[in-house]
Amino acid sequence: MWLVYGSYSGGCYSYMEKCLENDTASGNDDLYYGRQISKTNKGTEYTGEGPFIVYDNVSGYYYFYLTYGGLAGDGGYNIREYRSKNPDGPFLDKAGNSALDEKNTGLKLEGNYKFSCQPCALVSGGHSSCLVDSDGSMYQAYHTRFTCDGGNGHQMRVHKMLRTSDGWAVMLPFEYQGEKNTKSVTKAEIFGEYEFIDSNNKTQRKAKESSPWKDIILPTQKIVLHYDGTITGAKDYSCSITKANTGSKKVSGKWTLKNGSAYCTVKLGKVTYNCVFAYQKDESKAGKKVLTFTGAGSDNSTVWGVQKKRYTMPKFKGTSISSFRNAKKSFTVKWKKISNVSGYVVEYSNSKKFKKAKSVKIKKAKTVKTTVKNLKAKKKYYVRIKTYKTVKGRDYYSKWSKTKTVKTK
Repeated sequence: MWLVYGSYSGGCYSYMEKCLENDTASGNDDLYYGRQISKTNKGTEYTGEGPFIVYDNVSGYYYFYLTYGGLAGDGGYNIREYRSKNPDGPFLDKAGNSALDEKNTGLKLEGNYKFSCQPCALVSGGHSSCLVDSDGSMYQAYHTRFTCDGGNGHQMRVHKMLRTSDGWAVMLPFEYQGEKNTKSVTKAEIFGEYEFIDSNNKTQRKAKESSPWKDIILPTQKIVLHYDGTITGAKDYSCSITKANTGSKKVSGKWTLKNGSAYCTVKLGKVTYNCVFAYQKDESKAGKKVLTFTGAGSDNSTVWGVQKKRYTMPKFKGTSISSFRNAKKSFTVKWKKISNVSGYVVEYSNSKKFKKAKSVKIKKAKTVKTTVKNLKAKKKYYVRIKTYKTVKGRDYYSKWSKTKTVKTK
């Protein structure tokens, strides 16, 4: 049996009776306190309380949870996670920092946030405990406050947790309502618009009593996960302890689904997230079933995504070259018309492997021919064509047609 205890006043300790059997102690060991596993310091605003450690048979890790910030509604309480192969540490976060390091550490599981289905923002969530059920399911229990009543009252909440592909336990966005694990999703299911929240890796608390709540509420973004694996609409928000948004810049993004699973890797700017998808009921009165994702980032932030619109990827065919008409330093190519596409791309090169190839993009589906000019005389050209369809601002392409050749005059 082990005891984990401690607070902001001196850090947290892991203790077992064997500590009393030793006459001496060294390093982080203390004859009477046990082994120190976390420290309070300037980086954590000299906070860190409510420690809880649980062992998970599935991942083989001991997960260590504690809460940074102040417990008042405007104090920015937030849950941090570390893990170790041993009950007395060392406990490390996602970025590889020790809970004993003299700086801001810990994978931040949540912050002050609001989705559109929630009547007001949830703030200062913390003092958590974790249950690993007999079937391997994980749950996080903690109390949260609300901006609706000025952050004065609080409620107990339980969120289901999922393990990422690299073994970090992360919370799903909405409170637990009996949902089961989602074994796998497809690209077609994922393709759509999402409400997206990045927890960042800092504690957000009000600067003073008169500060507005909006200063410390995490920005809610609208992003699109496109069928081709790109992400648009994402922003990288800079933040401080008293501001969840001091500025932002657009960042490019990519997502990659592990086939036959619910695991997904998301990269936004310089940060990589190990994510996992699941279906949940949202927190509207209707309890709408929605696709969500949660993930742990390389910068110790976590992300939540809630699908608001699912886009449909239309089926469309490729085309084929039907004829050529050669001319002096040019040629005209004709192809088979395809009705439900946005246009065509003609590619040509002197190389059979299309090295240094050039292309012409035709933006009308009704067009069935184009003339390529300013070529070399009496030269053989390899030519191929494909169709494309524009969906939500992105172009999706068919396979290339069979290659055909033409010789200029």
